[in-house]
Parts: sequence; C-alpha cells; structure tokens
Amino acid sequence: MSRGVRTVQRWENDGLPIRRVGQGKRAPVFAFTVEIDKWLRKHGTAAPPDPTTGAQSDSGKLIANSELLLSSLHRRGADFLFLDLDIATTMAGTALKAGRFTEKKARSQRIARRAYDTILYLSQRLKMTSQEGSELREKLAVLKRKLEQIGESF
Repeated sequence: MSRGVRTVQRWENDGLPIRRVGQGKRAPVFAFTVEIDKWLRKHGTAAPPDPTTGAQSDSGKLIANSELLLSSLHRRGADFLFLDLDIATTMAGTALKAGRFTEKKARSQRIARRAYDTILYLSQRLKMTSQEGSELREKLAVLKRKLEQIGESF
C-alpha cells in the first residue's frame, strides 16, 4: 500500500477490510486486494503510483518522443539538402554564365562546390526514402556535370 504502519492502523480503525490471524493488535493480518481497492476508492484514498511502473512509463514516453524527433530531424534534413542542392545548382549556373567576370565566377563556383561536398557528406548520414535518395542522386549528378563544365575535378 506504500503507507506507513501508523496510517494503515488508523485506517483499520476506520474500517479497512483486513483480517487478523489470531488475537490482539500484534497478530499477523491478511486482506483481499479487491476489498482494499474498493475501500480506498470509497474513502478517496488512492494508493500512490508504483514508482517502477511510472519509471517504465516515462522511459517509454521518452523513447517514443526521441523516435519522433529523430524522424522529424531526418525529414527536415532531407528538405534542407534539396534546398541547398537547388541553391548550389543556381550558383553553378551563375558561374557558367559569368564569362569574363572572374571574381563572380570564382565565388559562385566555390559556393557551389562547397555545397556539393556538404550535400554528399550529409546525404550519407540521413535516412531518406528510396524515392528521395534517387531524386537526390539525380540532382547531384546534374550539379556535378555543371561543376565539371566550370573546371571542377572530382
């Protein structure tokens, strides 16, 4: 019952349904859980929750929340990769069109290459659907061809 001896003895005086084996206050007792639970509900005295059950429940909730967060992280990570890939492709296109503006070309080429390397690195660490993975590989191949056209080597 997770209560002190004095509390339970007081409840016995209030009608707690226990039975004594023998005579006197120090005789061993027994009770039926159904009767105890009914008495506790009737008197508005709920038994405190079992700490091990609460801990297991909390652990389960933490694990479930962690799995949801991880799943969300992977989804958002994939979204980021596709966005970064679009930006990198735009920067590679800008470098291709820059022509004689060498500073603009070099800056755009550097940004596109750095993005390509980052996307490649992160894509190997994120869980994506097979469809997302194949779409990402196709777009990376397009970016790689553009980067090769502006002088990048792999």
